[in-house]
Amino acid sequence: MRTFFNFVSLLLMLTMNASCRMRDNIRKEMKEFYNSHIELPIDSMLNLSTKSQRGSYKYAKYIYIVYVDSTSCTDCAISHLSDWSQLNIMDAFKKGELKYMFVVAPKQEQRAHVLNIIEKDTLFNEFVYVDTTGIFERRNPKIPTNKLLHSFLVNKKRDVELIGNPISNTDIKNMLVKIMLNKDL
Repeated sequence: MRTFFNFVSLLLMLTMNASCRMRDNIRKEMKEFYNSHIELPIDSMLNLSTKSQRGSYKYAKYIYIVYVDSTSCTDCAISHLSDWSQLNIMDAFKKGELKYMFVVAPKQEQRAHVLNIIEKDTLFNEFVYVDTTGIFERRNPKIPTNKLLHSFLVNKKRDVELIGNPISNTDIKNMLVKIMLNKDL
């Protein structure tokens, strides 16, 4: 019985240690990513929409970027694009102050499937850019490896101002609303 208790205690301590280390790594990545400059190589990525957003990104005050790299579940990310229409900051979107950009970098063997799904999505396909050459990641080497940090807001200068997904995190959504209302955080 004592051996079992020692084993459980050791396992619990190892789990807590790993959890703390993971949290520290996320904080470090976030700190390094904040205020970093993001390049938008729009002309080097595919967009399947007939009404392209290419020019409008140039004048947008803010762009919320969701980056789905080749190690992520592209189908899962695409199936949640419509969730972004639920954000209650549509005035900023309608005024052109906020734009969305979904950068998807699927594995080569998934490209045709991904392109087919995006083409069918009439609500959001104009905001989806398919990175077939990996140029987005190459031009933005400071993008964190942690996928939780692949949703972020850039300002007019294209500097990262907010990191996190406002769809799944109400604190991030509240910060985004404050930014859109030009209030101090």
